[in-house]
Amino acid sequence: MAVTHADIAPSPKCAKLGSKTGAFLMVFTILCGLLCFILCLFAEETRSERQLKDTIVLCIRSIFSASNWDGDGSHALC
Repeated sequence: MAVTHADIAPSPKCAKLGSKTGAFLMVFTILCGLLCFILCLFAEETRSERQLKDTIVLCIRSIFSASNWDGDGSHALC
C-alpha cells in the first residue's frame, strides 16, 4: 500500500475558526490591551498626584511650622 500526499498532509482535527471569529478575537484582544494601558496610566497619574500633594503639604507645613519662625515674626530660612 502506497503512502499518498493526502495521508501525510496536516489536517486540523479541531474546529476551524471563521475569519469573522478570528477578526473579532484580534480586535477584542487589542481593545483589552488598550484598556489595560489606559488603566495603568490612570493609576500612575493618581499615584504621582498623591505624591505631589504630599510633597506640597510637607513644604507648607515646614514653612508655617513654629520652628521656622523667629521670635519677632520674621521667617528664618536657615
